[in-house]
Amino acid sequence: MDRCLWQDEVLQLRDLPSQEYPVHEILVPRRALANLEPLIGAERYGDLIRIAGTTREKLEGRAVWNISSTAEGGGVAEMLQVLVGYTLDAGFDVHWLVMSGDPSSSP
Repeated sequence: MDRCLWQDEVLQLRDLPSQEYPVHEILVPRRALANLEPLIGAERYGDLIRIAGTTREKLEGRAVWNISSTAEGGGVAEMLQVLVGYTLDAGFDVHWLVMSGDPSSSP
């Protein structure tokens, strides 16, 4: 049976034990999108700025939440340190939460 289901843009969890886990927000400094222009070129940078603007309009009034199990030492954590910073500079309401779980449930 599926463990989750998307319905009306909300993730519904099914057949999972009810449990609460503490979370804390990781504050990531902004990274200037302009630093990417010399790497990707003026044309692609222009596309990036244009698409970011269009996406901001579509997400107006919404926040993007990244949730992970660690803030350091893993590939996801390393990517989020960079990507959240650029996304903040692009004007998005973006957050990163780290969830602490039961250590006995880890592989």
